[in-house]
Amino acid sequence: MRLGGALYACKSGKVARHVVTALVVVAGFAVAGQGLSAGGAETTKDLWALTRDAHGRLHVVRGLDAAVATMDNRLGRDSTRVLSVEKDQTVRVLSTNDALRPQQWALNAVGFESAWKLSRGAGVKVAVVDTGVLGTHEKLYGSVVSGLDLASDAARYDPARNGAVDHAGHGTHVAGIIAAHANNGIGIAGAAPRVHIMPIRVVDASGSGSSSDVAEGII
Repeated sequence: MRLGGALYACKSGKVARHVVTALVVVAGFAVAGQGLSAGGAETTKDLWALTRDAHGRLHVVRGLDAAVATMDNRLGRDSTRVLSVEKDQTVRVLSTNDALRPQQWALNAVGFESAWKLSRGAGVKVAVVDTGVLGTHEKLYGSVVSGLDLASDAARYDPARNGAVDHAGHGTHVAGIIAAHANNGIGIAGAAPRVHIMPIRVVDASGSGSSSDVAEGII
């Protein structure tokens, strides 16, 4: 049995849909290694697929449309390419007990916390090119690695020249948005609370720096 030729060309693809539904009912429709057994519409109800059309655009298709697209690919008709297919799952935003978390509208807007089930950034190092990062800050302690101090007052404020000081405060603020420890009952929560921060200090205690220092810091 196939879905090609004149049969498949019927208006709105109704014939193809009926064939796929029949296949699902009779044999079960196995997708991505998961057995989706009999039940017709019930079997495909929560199915969704990520597809790419002939023009390179990405789409999400659901239910029977996802089943039809997947069957097409299996039969060699892949003008619409199925990139992934799976059953829909409920997702929820995770909460923290950090006192100032309710004020962090940005975390709500971008949904960082929904990714924490997969990763909180462990093993990733992020450079902050700014006014330095206070390595002893209660929300960052243990997460700040040795960096570099190129600011004009480095000899006075940062003899070690590792960037782990911040008399202006801005770099520490930025680092907190990125990596502040979560669920310790104080302050805010970072977007990726297990990353390590490398401070690259290019702005001095008065808030002044040079573009060349910034460029060197990035390099």
